[in-house]
Amino acid sequence: MRTITLLLAAALTLSPLAAAAARTGDYPGGGGAGGQPVARVEGSGQRLHFSFGGSVRLVGNQASGKFVLVIHPLAPQGNTLTVACKYNKFSEVTITPTAAMFRAEGKCERLLVTGALEPFDAINVFQIVHGDQIDSIDVNFVGPTGVAVPAGALDFGNFTLTAI
Repeated sequence: MRTITLLLAAALTLSPLAAAAARTGDYPGGGGAGGQPVARVEGSGQRLHFSFGGSVRLVGNQASGKFVLVIHPLAPQGNTLTVACKYNKFSEVTITPTAAMFRAEGKCERLLVTGALEPFDAINVFQIVHGDQIDSIDVNFVGPTGVAVPAGALDFGNFTLTAI
């Protein structure tokens, strides 16, 4: 049941409705940034058997947002069938017109081949490069265990970067 909830949360976070709702928040003209400039990275994409996306914004030195990472291998190796992570704590955020980097902390859950659910904490460093035609991503984990996305071009998707 929790895996279905996590997967639904990931789908809702990546949906157009979530993106539209996010745009009414702490953005210029959205009433909540207190007139301060807002930098943000938002969008979604797929690379290999990974899906990811959401929105991270930086107002002054305060970062906030929601971001998800879902791993869905077609032929899983080992005992993990799929993994879904939701991040809601961000630090070390840097956003330029061509690149974004941030540290994200959140909760993940593995669906094992036995049907068991295994929760774990995750800390990841995301690097997104906005290319002229194709964006790229690199995700590394901090600590002894975690999830990672090999660096490379997106197979599908797009990110929008707004620098201050």
